[in-house]
Amino acid sequence: MGVILFFVAEPLARFFVPQGGEAIPMSVTFVRIMAFTFGFIGLQMTIMGTLRGAGDTKASMNLTLISQWLIQFPLALVLSQYTPLGLNGIWWSFTVSNLVSTALVLYWFKRSNWKQKTLLEDEQLQQKVIDEVKIDEGSLS
Repeated sequence: MGVILFFVAEPLARFFVPQGGEAIPMSVTFVRIMAFTFGFIGLQMTIMGTLRGAGDTKASMNLTLISQWLIQFPLALVLSQYTPLGLNGIWWSFTVSNLVSTALVLYWFKRSNWKQKTLLEDEQLQQKVIDEVKIDEGSLS
């Protein structure tokens, strides 16, 4: 999808901003810079959803906070204000933070104990939920 979006960036920008103007070249630049990270974004979202679904919601929240507040926002400031990239530095901060965030999420996914998390601590309550699911599925009457 990223490769396709890279090549159709201008028609896409013109579709969303029909009046044209300065927004078109900026939009095209943004889409082209971001295009090749879409696969990484998908991987990151899938793993974060897995962590949340497994009950490791704090890790998911912390990884999101790290990616936004400690990587993307400071990097956007540095790249846009203190490098020749200017405004494009903001777009590059998205790309870099997506790549770094995906690496962090993968690392957490591989090394942490998210598989051992339990959403319900009470064993009787766990069994009751399991029994209710079995009844709903028709495997226990």
